Amino acid sequence: MDKVQLRAIRNLPKLRTLYIELMGVESFDLKHMPKIERLKSLTLRGMPTRVEGFESLSQKTPRSNMMTIQSDSDWIDRRFPKLPKLESLHLYLERLPSSLDLAQLKKLSHLSLSGNAFDDDVVMYILAQLSNLKYLNLSRSSVSDRILEAISAHQSLLSVDLSHTKISEDAFATLRENRYNMKIYPTLKDVEAIREEVRRRGGIKAKTIDEAIKRYPQE
Repeated sequence: MDKVQLRAIRNLPKLRTLYIELMGVESFDLKHMPKIERLKSLTLRGMPTRVEGFESLSQKTPRSNMMTIQSDSDWIDRRFPKLPKLESLHLYLERLPSSLDLAQLKKLSHLSLSGNAFDDDVVMYILAQLSNLKYLNLSRSSVSDRILEAISAHQSLLSVDLSHTKISEDAFATLRENRYNMKIYPTLKDVEAIREEVRRRGGIKAKTIDEAIKRYPQE
């Protein structure tokens, strides 16, 4: 996408949703994107290794409340731009940077880090910044039992998805006991179904819920 294509967006004053595909692009400068006053949802897919002007998003899309960023690189290594109305953020990166600063996203209530590779400390750091976070998706990520203490202590969280992770069954049980009002995935119904399948197939106990799902898939 070149400057001419980005400037053409100016002719769409009522634009609410914008999807930018950047696969195969070597570099990209967000400063070339015009200001879109009414934009609510922005998706940046296939972000290249070299991205410039990321901080300008706070001026370009001041009303955005939903953003998705998908990239095969780890180019986000700085403070996330101040987006006062952003409520939902989905990050799909090659690697989540350890110093990701989301503190300026004061209204963020939905965060998805599904499918990312990162250390538990990264999530702990992020949770400490987001006091209003209500929904957290860590499915298919590399989190372990260590993260559950921070999740349990985060009082505003209403729902957390830990499907397809390395978290143990015992750790799940402790989290459910400590935060019985929180919606936790996989649910107890899912766990019971897996246990029944394990018993039916010989009673071999898997070390984690994810391992059990892989060994004994639902029929």
